Amino acid sequence: MPMQNKTPISIDVSISLTALTTAINTDMTRQCFVTKNVDFLSGNRYRIVSSSDDILNITNAGSSLYYALNTFFGTNPRPSEIVVARVFEADQAAYLAGGNVDLASLQSVSDGAFKISVDDEERVLSALNFAGSSTLAEVANVLNTAMTAYATVSAVNATLLVQSKTTGSTSTIGFAESTAGEEDEQTDVSAMLGLTEATGGQIFQGYVHGSIAEEAQHIADALQSGNAFCFGWTMDADFRDTPEQFEFAEWIKARSYRAQAALVSNSVASYSATSTSDLGAKCLAANMLNVACFYDDNPQSFPDIEYLAKAQAVDYNAADSTINMKYQTADTPAVNFPNITTDLAVLENKKINTITGYIGQNINIFRPGCNSHAFWYTDMWMDVCNFIAEVEIAALNVFLRNNKITYTSEGQNKFLSAISEICEKYVTNNAYADRIIADKTTQNGLGLSPAYTLDIQALENVTAAQRTAREGTPITIYLNPTNAMNTIAINIYEQ
Repeated sequence: MPMQNKTPISIDVSISLTALTTAINTDMTRQCFVTKNVDFLSGNRYRIVSSSDDILNITNAGSSLYYALNTFFGTNPRPSEIVVARVFEADQAAYLAGGNVDLASLQSVSDGAFKISVDDEERVLSALNFAGSSTLAEVANVLNTAMTAYATVSAVNATLLVQSKTTGSTSTIGFAESTAGEEDEQTDVSAMLGLTEATGGQIFQGYVHGSIAEEAQHIADALQSGNAFCFGWTMDADFRDTPEQFEFAEWIKARSYRAQAALVSNSVASYSATSTSDLGAKCLAANMLNVACFYDDNPQSFPDIEYLAKAQAVDYNAADSTINMKYQTADTPAVNFPNITTDLAVLENKKINTITGYIGQNINIFRPGCNSHAFWYTDMWMDVCNFIAEVEIAALNVFLRNNKITYTSEGQNKFLSAISEICEKYVTNNAYADRIIADKTTQNGLGLSPAYTLDIQALENVTAAQRTAREGTPITIYLNPTNAMNTIAINIYEQ
């Protein structure tokens, strides 16, 4: 495990949403596409893809990943980038991915030497003759001859990749080092080969692959370490209708407001009123408040990617920017049903999304725009998760921008002021709004429930234990979502 020097914000800023207790990062725009069908060569867990021009650099035309990425880059609006993350299906070998190779200098070396640790054993290489090696492949051949018992070396673009011949937790590797000071000293080529830390080398130790939940957690950890946090999650087509898909959904649920997933089933059991074993039925039974299930009849369609791309493209800084996911137009083709009216009713009862058109209209929409939960629609969930992320940072900044926050009205008001700014922002973007309610105490029988209310513990109720532990006075935020009309009845009377 690498040494760590950063802690989650949740250590100092604790936010709760009903029964949820886990803090969240602030970048909410990235979607992570999980796949088995990619190889980044150097053992990397993920790659950020920011242009459709990059698609053929990581996959072949006609692959499921090819269709998935084309769906993302064909969506408008969408975030600027998507992450492709790899699930390992087998134990992995340790790698040393080198930096740039100084081929010109190597060509004059006929007595090269360096040392390197592979599988916890120091290996000393000497008498390496690179004279006449005009290509990186020829350099790799020299190294393969010398390291054949314990490692393989490949030329990758302008770099070298050194891989242990073992796999799993005992497969280890280190950076190349000079043999200076040792008997029969020869020319140090460790830096010329780009295999040192100083020349940009990177180490990826061996790895024991695990369940899909364990693999997903390793992906999330790698993203976190690389400052590439992903809020949205989707899966490749070969996970559809497998036990792994539901296990992944359970992992997503446990991430609470750190995640929103969209998962697709191609099973016709989705629109069976009696089926309880299909993806949507199982997710609804498990109250997966942050998972949107889809039914699609085409294994090569990725409505989940388009759906999340549109949801994550919302600009929460803009006025009236929040959306109703049901009426977002879809470029993904509409789904065919044996009996669309009956089948759609079943899907909506099971909280499963799909894509349909309208008779006489060239428009496809997502419907009904829900998560696998009796209460949460996807847009509502996205709104509150973005709100939480901003409140978290606003509260953290109160700590960072002040010498100290005291147990006084002034101290409390610093938090209330910072949080109120975020609340007002989410009133402006139309996520939350005042609500007209019945009120018998008023003349017209109506009252107003405000868009948000902040409630903070009274100072006289602060306990000695709180002061000793330096726990702040808790703040409760009550929100009134704007909600959205999904249907309407219009009565017409002719007189």
